Amino acid sequence: MIDIHPVVEQLRIITGEYGDPYSAVMTITHINPTCIYISGLHGSIRRLDYKEFFAVMAKRGIRDVIHVRHNKERRFRIDLNGDVHGIVSPQNKAAPKDPG
Repeated sequence: MIDIHPVVEQLRIITGEYGDPYSAVMTITHINPTCIYISGLHGSIRRLDYKEFFAVMAKRGIRDVIHVRHNKERRFRIDLNGDVHGIVSPQNKAAPKDPG
């Protein structure tokens, strides 16, 4: 039996028509059927683009997104409607200030 699943995809944000230069690109790695890892993000992504991206991922059954940028890990949970809920990762919390 052969079972084939996509593991890596590339997303390009095109603000004009198909074939126009893209304004942003990212690599999407499927960790498991409900979790993706975003890397190689380059360019400018509008809030509207993120909203559309998360809605598409929700339709595909993706619920968890891991994203690292500028050495900070961010995790997001996508609900069935495509709405995103941020989850603060422990290593991103600010260190307590020295009272002295």
